[in-house]
Formats: sequence, C-alpha cells, structure tokens
Amino acid sequence: MTEPRPDRYGTSGQVDQPDSQRSETAIPAETQGLGARIRELRKERGLIQRELAEAADLSLNAVSLIERDQTSPTVSTLERLANAMDVPLVAFFQRREPRLTVIHTAPEVRERVAVRHGQLERLGRGLENQKMEAVEANLEAGYAGGPRPQMHAGHELVYVVEGQLVIEVGERRHELEARESLMFEARIPHRYSNPASQPARALIVSWEPDGQGGSLQSHFS
Repeated sequence: MTEPRPDRYGTSGQVDQPDSQRSETAIPAETQGLGARIRELRKERGLIQRELAEAADLSLNAVSLIERDQTSPTVSTLERLANAMDVPLVAFFQRREPRLTVIHTAPEVRERVAVRHGQLERLGRGLENQKMEAVEANLEAGYAGGPRPQMHAGHELVYVVEGQLVIEVGERRHELEARESLMFEARIPHRYSNPASQPARALIVSWEPDGQGGSLQSHFS
C-alpha cells in the first residue's frame, strides 16, 4: 500500500527542504510579488497547480501557498519551479510592461522612415499581437514605384489626402485623386507610383493575419 505523500511544509509556513539546504534564506514573497508571477507563468504554459507540483516535486499545498503569497519559498524551491516550467530563475522577478490597449501618437513624435523618393510616418504601433499597420506616405513627384510588385496575406486600404496616386493591382491600373480610396486583397500583386508633377500624400493601412507588420516599408524600398 502506497503511503500518502507528505506535505513539504513545517509549522513555519516555509517549504521544507532537505537538511543540507535548510540554511537557505527564504525570499519574502509578499514584497516581490512572486506568487502572482509564478501563477501567471504557470497559466501561460497551460499547467494546473497539480501538474506544476508534480513536475517540481512539491506538494499541491506548497504550490498553492506560494502562489497566494502565504509562504516565503527558498531559492532551491524557486529553482525547482523554474526548471518545471522551463524558465530562468530571473523570470520570477522580471516585471512586465503594462499591455498597451490605446496608443495616441502626436505628429512630432511619429516614427519616420526614409524610403526611395519619399518618407513614411508610422501612425501607431505597439499593441499586443498587432495585425494592422498604418502609415502616412509622402511620395515625391515622379516616383516610379518599387522594382517589383508586392504581395502578402491580408488587405490594404489607400486614401489619398493630397495629390495623385497610381496603384496597380494585378492587371488593373487605378488612378486616385485627392479624397479617393481603394481597398484590395493584398495577395494580388500591387505597386504604388506617383507619375504626377506634384508630391502625393496618402494614408495606407495594411492588415495581415499573421501580424508580422513591416510590409508597407518594403512597398517603397
């Protein structure tokens, strides 16, 4: 008959370690926010408390107390948890930047990217899993377009603010004046140009399902 697994906690509320490790200093959990961070990492890996406890060779009660900051785990206990989740020990002490849900970008702080015969101004980036890219494209007069058509997954939307813009989508050529727009499947080969004698300014928005971004710059390289 298998004996029940002993709880690895003594009356002090700390993880009970082998004699050779009992002299280790416990980390003050409540001051470090360890419990919440360990719980976050565990959930990111799709583990329940029991699975983490078994992988780290700790009791379920031990993991529960640690995650609720009701005990101060020793360094060796944290190493067990880190190894069980395949993360470095420092991951328990790293603070994450707050996730951005709104991005307000003033004109003077926009990221500007020089391209051949023009400039792109990024209108906003930094959302988690962002799948949309938006730029203001300023193209010099006579811009003949990139060396080859571009194509990628997703959709593209173009709105001409000033001047004229020509967009070739597949075999069709679309000449846009100010305040006109064009939307198309980006998987179709497409290319931009400004054959007019005046500069052109346009808003271009690209949505890609894989969220890689950066594709619009390649359109004008």
